[in-house]
Amino acid sequence: MKLKKLRYFVLASVLLTLTGCWDRQEINDVAFVMGTAIDKSDKQYRSTVQVALPGQLGGAGSKGGGGGTSGGKSYLMQSTEGKNIREINNQQQRSNPRELNFAHRRLILVGEEMARSGIEPIIDVLGRIPQNRLSALMIVTRGEAKKILETDVPMENFPSEAIRELALTAMKEPRSLKHVVNIMIADGVDLALPYAVADKNQKKLIKMEGLAVFKNNKLVGFLKSNQATGALLAMGEAQQPEIIVRPPAGVDEIVTQIQEYTVDVKPIVKRDKITMEMSIKGRGVVVENESNYDIDSETNIIALEQKLNKEIKDNILKSMDRLQHEYKADVVGFGQLIYNEKPAEWKKIENRWGEIYPEVEVAVKPDIHIENVGAVITPLGRKESHLIND
Repeated sequence: MKLKKLRYFVLASVLLTLTGCWDRQEINDVAFVMGTAIDKSDKQYRSTVQVALPGQLGGAGSKGGGGGTSGGKSYLMQSTEGKNIREINNQQQRSNPRELNFAHRRLILVGEEMARSGIEPIIDVLGRIPQNRLSALMIVTRGEAKKILETDVPMENFPSEAIRELALTAMKEPRSLKHVVNIMIADGVDLALPYAVADKNQKKLIKMEGLAVFKNNKLVGFLKSNQATGALLAMGEAQQPEIIVRPPAGVDEIVTQIQEYTVDVKPIVKRDKITMEMSIKGRGVVVENESNYDIDSETNIIALEQKLNKEIKDNILKSMDRLQHEYKADVVGFGQLIYNEKPAEWKKIENRWGEIYPEVEVAVKPDIHIENVGAVITPLGRKESHLIND
């Protein structure tokens, strides 16, 4: 009998520890922020949030739990100005009947002027509050970030998701908030982020145009086209880049795609004379041939590979020249490489790295082999007898 009473007592004691649902929150009381655009003008910040409207996601005539009206957009834009980011968030919350929830935000756009003034205030507030997910991608925009986030992009329910998907194709490892923080606190490396622009010809389209280059956490300039490709190759971040090559003989051009590659950088330090030996190995394919160059010949393919490797080398050296002498930004992370592999040498030059970096010699040795020329060997519209050999 005593044992039975003891069991009841233990059971009752356990029930007292159950917390129930005291902190529950109904989904209808939450406003999910999908993306944020942060701009700056004069001394004021402007934050624009894109809030999901679940009631509109079912299509025309939907009357889902989101409470939206039929036939409207699937998102709401809310833009506010303030002296700091936190003040803006509080203002936005006071004018929103639902609680703003940032845990599902996957995109942060930073306007050009904001980026040029320095991104530390953004990173401070985003990194300080646990609700902000560190996997959110960070992208710079030419001009105002607000205008890019407001672009009514087709194919996706939310413009923020469309921009995010584009960013995933811009680099092998798109820059998340966590990645940005790690670079900002690391020694011997500067930040580079993909940047987005609105298509001038088609207003509803957004494109990733190249790299935004930072020095001391402030935007100092942009790289695009071949220079952006060269920098991304050096960083090991190029996502199947396509290189246009003029063949060794004949007319017109051949387009090649590097499908897989690895980059190995070896620092050679002799006091203040530093050389970075950059070795690039990989394989590529021919994706378009407008030339009359015969690519069915093994000898000609070898000659084409030499032209391809020269083009890669030129692109990297041109991008490095601009990064070293115009922007003075070490986005490849040469300093970090010395810090990791030669810590004793890094201690000697750490305080003078800003002076030494522009004088670092970069030796590029690409070795990309063309493994496939496609199903069509002879260019369509050209007779085999008209093809030219090297």
